[in-house]
Amino acid sequence: MVFGLGLQGGFSEKPLITQADLQGPVPGSATDLVHSINALVGEPIDPVRVQALADSLAASWLQIGYPKATVSWNAVGDEKGEGLRLTFTSSPGPAAGWHLGDLSLKGNTVTQSHILLRELPVYSGMRLTSDDLERIQNNLLGTSLFSDVTLTQFETASPGVVDLEVKVSEARTGRIETGASYTEDTGPLFLFQLQERNFAWGPPWRGQALQVSLGAQLGSDLTQVDARLRNPRMGVGLWRLDTTIFYEDNGTLSDFYAQESLGAELFFSHPYGPNNLLSIGVGYTRYEVYDVDERLADDPTLNDESDVDLSAIYGIWSYEKLDRRFRPTRGFRMKQQVGLGTDLLGGNTKVLEYENKAHFYLNPFKDHVILFKGGINSVDPLGGTQDVPIPLREWLGGVENLRGFSYHSISPFTEEGVPIGGLSSWWGAVEYMVPLHPYLDASVYYEVGHVSADAWDLGTENMVSDWGAGLLVRAENFPVRLDLAFPITVAEGDLINKKGEAFFSFSVGYTF
Repeated sequence: MVFGLGLQGGFSEKPLITQADLQGPVPGSATDLVHSINALVGEPIDPVRVQALADSLAASWLQIGYPKATVSWNAVGDEKGEGLRLTFTSSPGPAAGWHLGDLSLKGNTVTQSHILLRELPVYSGMRLTSDDLERIQNNLLGTSLFSDVTLTQFETASPGVVDLEVKVSEARTGRIETGASYTEDTGPLFLFQLQERNFAWGPPWRGQALQVSLGAQLGSDLTQVDARLRNPRMGVGLWRLDTTIFYEDNGTLSDFYAQESLGAELFFSHPYGPNNLLSIGVGYTRYEVYDVDERLADDPTLNDESDVDLSAIYGIWSYEKLDRRFRPTRGFRMKQQVGLGTDLLGGNTKVLEYENKAHFYLNPFKDHVILFKGGINSVDPLGGTQDVPIPLREWLGGVENLRGFSYHSISPFTEEGVPIGGLSSWWGAVEYMVPLHPYLDASVYYEVGHVSADAWDLGTENMVSDWGAGLLVRAENFPVRLDLAFPITVAEGDLINKKGEAFFSFSVGYTF
């Protein structure tokens, strides 16, 4: 490597550095070096230390495939004559034109080697570029199995050929979480979550990158249990497999009935580009409605044979481009899902279901966030299904959309004021989030929505709205949120929600 060195001025003692600048591009892995350069301001000039920083920055370029990178520095008197202005100049030069010799892995004491190798888009003899090295780092870090990835190249006796060492630091992949939540609808709930992101089918039961989880919410009127398995990479391809088994006994859905459900889902997903994910799958759910209020006796779907068997084929398109995964400040995420209920897997209900929801993040100032979010849902009966059963109808209200209203309380009503669910819904919200602490946000928000008795009806008649304020403890894995919201506009015929009456909720987890 070649470095330029120049020190100008007539100082008799080591002068202070009053300004430190870095010119030219910098590798993404050199963030700590940039901070170290900025930290030189206010300290006496130390050529040995400065040269060491320049060498480290040049080594960062070499590590990602720029063998001819140079980093020079120069120190001159500042304009006021009070100290030195220190300037580093970084020049990566041309990308590597090397060919790969041997590939070695280090640090994977738990994760099996083939899990790493399937993420490495390289092979012996191929031309190795900086893009290949960056892709290796991104792929391995993207698995969430490793906290750090270091790539080191070694020259060989063969001209233009290098050996590559991939060294990983394995992250903690298992987690047990417990907690509690509260809303005025559900009352207190005990929460439990067991997760392992590097599960294996045999002893020592870790190392194959399978993701398993077991979750539960337990309360006096609500029991929810689910078990999930994800294989993020099937073989060496990009297909992903997701399976879920779930059970719920819910007496908090409505004041007028309770519901039990048991089901399973199987999905195959494939990414397209860095932001898109397409999924296809099948699901089966059996619903049983019980403890039905006599005021719902006229509903044609609540007779002695009202159990619902829904077997459906699903297609999902997800898009996500965010500046960071947890508590994003900029970007967009969206999910569109279409489900077709059929009798192929023993179902007795034919419907077409559509769901679309999106979040849009803006960053107006420092770490402040303006969040726009909303959703559109509709369900349409098909074939011999004349009336959509209550478990499949559309509702609004609760922590997932309109926080100023009781859960599942926004819908069309009977003449007696009983909510019976609709066939389409839409809602939207704008929220301003302000950081109070590195792990605490405060927010204010306005929300609006509508549920219609007809499919594909996005009208505004009997539209409702609320406003509120919340606190979010934004722990990466176990966020906690407290909200106090107030209805502004209440639908005509609503006997559950009252204009201006505060509604409090306490919830755990990110929702999308």
